[in-house]
Amino acid sequence: MYRSVHISCSYDRLKLKFYRAFNALYCRSHCSNSELVSIELVKAHCLPLLLYAVESTAPAKQVVRMMDRCIDVEGLQVVLF
Repeated sequence: MYRSVHISCSYDRLKLKFYRAFNALYCRSHCSNSELVSIELVKAHCLPLLLYAVESTAPAKQVVRMMDRCIDVEGLQVVLF
């Protein structure tokens, strides 16, 4: 939380936690060579870290795009690598 007239939040830690969890899961599930397993693990373990309590903070459009970009990058990494 920042001090101002309007309430604003920093989502940088959420993004770091998401990428940290994704990299750990991807490293361990990469041996299975299954995209479905990797995607299901991400949906079960990483997305809750990114989306926790977002609906109560009313993020700006820029923050929503940042979260969408995180999910897109993760999906591309699973499919392409």
